[in-house]
Amino acid sequence: MGDSAGWAYGINDKGEAVGSTGNCGNVAAPAANGFLAGPRAVLWENGVPPDLGRLGNEGDTVAVGINNRTEIGSSSLRGFLWSRENGMEDIGAVADDTIGAPSSINNSRQAVGGSCDAEFNCRAFFWERYAMADLNDLVPQDSPIYMVFATWINDVGEIAGWGVDKKTEEIRAFLARPAKPAPDGMTTASSVRRALPFSARNKLAR
Repeated sequence: MGDSAGWAYGINDKGEAVGSTGNCGNVAAPAANGFLAGPRAVLWENGVPPDLGRLGNEGDTVAVGINNRTEIGSSSLRGFLWSRENGMEDIGAVADDTIGAPSSINNSRQAVGGSCDAEFNCRAFFWERYAMADLNDLVPQDSPIYMVFATWINDVGEIAGWGVDKKTEEIRAFLARPAKPAPDGMTTASSVRRALPFSARNKLAR
């Protein structure tokens, strides 16, 4: 590929790492959050980083999460799942959002990340079996946290990430654990999107 810069974001138990590569002229490196993005999503195995491809012809492409089945979650404006068997598959975004960004995938092929509109109002998502859901729709309605971005999911389905306090709009970390089906009478959160504080949207835009 001839790229001069490369960085990894995820690694599995087999030592396979994923990330992105580029050069000085086409790498985005915002100092505000330290997240690097380049034109090519790659998988390092045996010291060689083949290009995983992209969805569409423009924009950075970054591979972030990888499981032990060498299934990779990544984004190129649209979220995608890559595997040896099927190559790159579009997993999209929630509803009519314009950006989907997977951040982690577990060994049960469940993925999480963030789904955002054009103004970078984002919501954490949960993806499984080719279906994507707003994670906020899967928790009780009285949850004090609006989940903005899910950053990690483990093999028992526990999800970590960050969100905003619904009352104070302060940024908070969250841990969501899977539960049995809700008892009769319990309602879940509305699917109405929450407009995020400017500070949160500004960080996501960068």
